[in-house]
Amino acid sequence: MILAGVVPLVVAAVMLGAALQWVGVPVLQDVRGYALAKLHPQVSKLAGVSQQAAATATETALRLQVAQLQAQLGKAQQTVQTLSAQTQQLQQKLGTLADAKMQAQREAAIVIGMDPQPAAAMLLKMPTTQAAWVIALLPQSQSAQVLAELDPTHAAQLLTQSAKLNASSGSPGS
Repeated sequence: MILAGVVPLVVAAVMLGAALQWVGVPVLQDVRGYALAKLHPQVSKLAGVSQQAAATATETALRLQVAQLQAQLGKAQQTVQTLSAQTQQLQQKLGTLADAKMQAQREAAIVIGMDPQPAAAMLLKMPTTQAAWVIALLPQSQSAQVLAELDPTHAAQLLTQSAKLNASSGSPGS
């Protein structure tokens, strides 16, 4: 009679333990640790020391990993600062170029109403980049007439730089 009551309980406990182990609960390790602690107290003390050593090793590994991540973070922050400074420089350069182009548009509007010879004389007084912007902004027929009034070397310089400015700014060719 006792056997009829104990066997089903043992079978149910084994099945429950197997199901828990299958799900991921470390039943076998817990039961084994409990049994060893009851049967051999010195083994359980060694297990505690072993767990402490494992915890110390894990902590050391984590501290090393944190130090490495902090070093990587420092490098990334330096890269961000460098890129930020470069972005600011490029924005300033872009602003300067935009101002130069706006000035050139005003000057091109003046040159459009002029005869080619005085327009060429006006371009000679300007810095080369500014004069190239004006040439780039003039209609092709008028820029050709103005360039014809300049010496061929200077006209070639202005035309070459004008083509580069048109290509870099995305403006249509003159």
